[in-house]
Amino acid sequence: MIFQKTCALLANGKFPEHKIPLDRLSKSKNIICLDGAVNNLVKNNLEPTVIIGDLDSIDSKLKDI
Repeated sequence: MIFQKTCALLANGKFPEHKIPLDRLSKSKNIICLDGAVNNLVKNNLEPTVIIGDLDSIDSKLKDI
């Protein structure tokens, strides 16, 4: 039996708009955000599994979640 788990790595910058990367993000079991990428991820109703970085560009409201 083959188990397929998906993982996405999201860097800070322009958030994807095309349906293919958006679909992959929404279906990913794990989303790794690089620092401020979490801001746009949460705005698009998705949650990160982990955030990597110094957290200097993350919205202060998100630092408490």
